[in-house]
Amino acid sequence: PALCVASRWLGPNVVLADTEVKPESLGSLITLAGRMVTVADEGVITPGSLRTTTGQEFIGPNERFKVLEIRDYNDGWGLKTVTAFVAHNGLFVSAVGGGGGLLMATAGQRGPWETFITGPVANPQHYSWVMTTGGKKWSVEPGGGEYLTADRDQVGEWETFFLAGRPPTI
Repeated sequence: PALCVASRWLGPNVVLADTEVKPESLGSLITLAGRMVTVADEGVITPGSLRTTTGQEFIGPNERFKVLEIRDYNDGWGLKTVTAFVAHNGLFVSAVGGGGGLLMATAGQRGPWETFITGPVANPQHYSWVMTTGGKKWSVEPGGGEYLTADRDQVGEWETFFLAGRPPTI
């Protein structure tokens, strides 16, 4: 199977969110170690949890997210984007408790726990970090099959992602 990603540059879609017209794209999150972020299906210990793949070479439906860019802003430290992610199951990615625990694709609507901020990483270029509105960064320990959490205060290797299908922010 071939790698298939869509970008808003190739065919923009528009959604109505928060009474403003916002861009929407289809994307996949890939860790610095090359593992894809996936949504665990039924039959696992925590269905709906975000995990990394264990060696998959193509992006399947569980690795695709609808990326809703709510608004961009510059806080003096660079361009940031307020973002929400919708998984293949039609549910929003949520930081359990607003941060400090697992990331799950189990929310039926977007609220504060389902709203995130993305920002660029200087090195490597075109990579990003993702954090909760409370400041907790998304993280995944190396290896495959690991759960994603929103519980880190600093950005390092484990908190660095490539968002395939989205134009670079730097």
